[in-house]
Amino acid sequence: MPKYKHNTVVEYNDRTTITVHTREKKLMEKLDGFCEQSTEIKVIDINYAEPKKKEDSEEQPEEKTVKGKSYTMPRKWNTFRMPRQYTEEERAAMSERLKKGLEKANAAKSAKKSTGKAESKIKTAIGKTNG
Repeated sequence: MPKYKHNTVVEYNDRTTITVHTREKKLMEKLDGFCEQSTEIKVIDINYAEPKKKEDSEEQPEEKTVKGKSYTMPRKWNTFRMPRQYTEEERAAMSERLKKGLEKANAAKSAKKSTGKAESKIKTAIGKTNG
């Protein structure tokens, strides 16, 4: 299905519940995960794509492809949030923390490699003296 046909519709049923109809795969996966974690959200409808029949075979494929799903959930679950806006000072501080963390991780990684080489040399030396 073309990307432009991956749409999501939110219906406000009453003051307490909403219905979400979606064809977006990632959103369906996310909402399915919520269904496993909570009884407040439920799948109410599943739309399947028409199975494609193979030209050389008269048998229909057994596996159905999910085209879209509809869910019902509490209205309080539907939120719109503006992304956090960082100042230049906050961005610079985050950048410095990231650089220090990467330097520390790289130093630990190189130390582990050099320790591993030393251990293998010791094991080789021990093996030569025992053998």
